[in-house]
Amino acid sequence: MCDVQTGHFLMGSLGLYQVGKFLGRGSYGRVAECTKMGSNETFAIKIVDDLRAGSEEMEAMKIIRSLNPDQNNLIKIHECFQYKDYMCLVYEMLDESLEDFIGKRSFHPAHLCQIRAIAQQMLVALSGLESINVLHGDIKPDNIMFVDQITNPLKLKLIDFGLAVNPQELNVGTQMQINPFRAPEVILGLPLDVSVDMWSLAVVLATLYIGDVPFSYNSDYETIRGLVQLQPGWRLNTSMLAIDPRQRMTPSSALAHDFITMNHLSGERKASYAASAKHAMREAGIKDMEERFPTTSTDLKLWGGPVKDGERWGKSGWVARLVRWEAIMQETRVRFPEGSWGQLPYQWRAVNITQ
Repeated sequence: MCDVQTGHFLMGSLGLYQVGKFLGRGSYGRVAECTKMGSNETFAIKIVDDLRAGSEEMEAMKIIRSLNPDQNNLIKIHECFQYKDYMCLVYEMLDESLEDFIGKRSFHPAHLCQIRAIAQQMLVALSGLESINVLHGDIKPDNIMFVDQITNPLKLKLIDFGLAVNPQELNVGTQMQINPFRAPEVILGLPLDVSVDMWSLAVVLATLYIGDVPFSYNSDYETIRGLVQLQPGWRLNTSMLAIDPRQRMTPSSALAHDFITMNHLSGERKASYAASAKHAMREAGIKDMEERFPTTSTDLKLWGGPVKDGERWGKSGWVARLVRWEAIMQETRVRFPEGSWGQLPYQWRAVNITQ
């Protein structure tokens, strides 16, 4: 049992932290929301009860420090210290996980515009890790977290580097990942490289696309059988789910794919859908969106610009916006799954039809 409880204090090298509520439990310990005394700052402190595992995660974070965590969509670490027999890793405070997001939607398929924004950010993260030859090794919805769903509803970061490793240090037959996100080369005991992360991400995206994992995963046998029977989805994800890792798309090549760049969304017929796609990317806080895709009259027609802090729409106003937006989506055959309207951020409204 963990000796650290709510109300306790943890002394780090950069400050004193008071333990608040516990947010979750992992295989090596718990995560607590903590307040840094003398400030209003809150952090997520991972209290690891295995000193070796905690030290290994800290070493991985030291390597990742060479990357800009915000630009590469990676969680930021504040400091690390030992408390009694525990290793405490102090991370930035984030919002809910992608797993919670899927559960709250009652496993309804996500809209393709949302999936595109999620895919782009995680591909940037994997591209950054690949540039320093680091394999994450545990990509799953629980390890992808929203940053702040109020200010940027689709902004995400990759977390939990407890299993991160240089793939050259892995022995053939090393077991990692969990079903159903385990790459076939891991199951078959073949040589491993960073492409196993691409497989896991592809399964996460496929899960968002269909509302459930794409194949049975009670055993490695069922997983392999499911891989053989796997039906192709959209072209990008099919390329990421190549059984042969040598043929699997890399993060950099995936970022250049039309699904991510949206270069194929040109022309008047696709203008409404393109506006929705661009808006989702902006909701993810992708900084170069305005330079790459300047706001058009169609964007303004659909979204009416961002909602300012403190601005509220009356009932008739936002209903009219929603009705108009739904009509435009039906014209272009773009629909959100049944039952998912309540999950949309309040900014996702169309302009008042009286305006």
